[in-house]
Amino acid sequence: VRAMRHLKPASSFRSRFDYDNLLYVIAGVVVERVSGMPYEEFVERELFAPLGMGDCVTSLERVPETAVKATPHVRVDGELQTTSSSITATTAPAGGINCSAGSMAKWMSFVLNRGRVGENQLISAAQFDQLLTPVTLNPPPGYLVENAGAFLGAYALGWNVSTFYGQPAYSHGGGVWGMTTFLMILPEMGLAVFASDNQLTPAPRAIVYEIVDRFMRATSKDAGKDWIAIISELIQNRQAEGDDAVERAFAERATESEPSLPLEAYTGTYRDPWYGDIHIELADDGRLWFRSDRSEPLSGPLEHFQYDTFIARWTDRQLNADAYVSFTLTPEGGVDRARMKAVSPTTDFSFDFHDLDLEYVEQN
Repeated sequence: VRAMRHLKPASSFRSRFDYDNLLYVIAGVVVERVSGMPYEEFVERELFAPLGMGDCVTSLERVPETAVKATPHVRVDGELQTTSSSITATTAPAGGINCSAGSMAKWMSFVLNRGRVGENQLISAAQFDQLLTPVTLNPPPGYLVENAGAFLGAYALGWNVSTFYGQPAYSHGGGVWGMTTFLMILPEMGLAVFASDNQLTPAPRAIVYEIVDRFMRATSKDAGKDWIAIISELIQNRQAEGDDAVERAFAERATESEPSLPLEAYTGTYRDPWYGDIHIELADDGRLWFRSDRSEPLSGPLEHFQYDTFIARWTDRQLNADAYVSFTLTPEGGVDRARMKAVSPTTDFSFDFHDLDLEYVEQN
């Protein structure tokens, strides 16, 4: 949290929407400072208990050993593999809650009732309305404009605000490593739908839209779409575009180019003020090797791409996030710094390596 002061804003304050998990981590710290108790205890005591969500906990570590737990999955080269959760105690406020389907139904009822649980107004109606009040306008996704007539896109306090076949709709998707979720609430219909998936797919979104559509077919002449097919086609097209972008980059690269310096000259410690240190080393097989102090899975050989740009091929292939590592030189011909960028535009946005400004600070 302290190191976040080094991050450079991508835009001026509130001029545009950017989703940032790190700020949810800070929200957890704020809860602790204001309440005087750990974030986990506050949420479980002050929110879950009054709502009757007794089987919900704020992090995977707090799930009872006897509980039946979903196992996260990822696809590697087309094959489905089990994986481990990426959520730690530190990052729990950004996606660590574990709940049953029954408890999620209680949560959605709580939202539909605008902060009321039975006769108890847990959050004032005025305060609850603030949660759903748009803060930043966003263009609605094209597929929702085309298929559901969405004419509004905005972000409130943790909720996407839009319309679905003319009905006000509040929604949010979530994703952690090997898991995705989607929740949608239509308050004027008294309807809320939630779905989760134990792999990295948009299936929950497709399923929720499909269920909501079926509820609306009796009242909306526009309803009756096949949302499973719509979302499937959208994702297939996005993947195809990503594959084309990667193929085009490799087809257009300068294959005869070579690094400006001997490989040993690129070795050393590189430091980003927020992230900390990464190390470029020369392995016994003669390849450059990327190693991160802070994120152990970010380790792997550097494959020359063109000029002074290499590709980090992470040894953990479940990451599905190979990255360009581009070195820039000083006027004297030494290494100055390195920047990173995902090779594929379909790489999960949660990876932060493209925001790092890695300054060369020490030779190995």
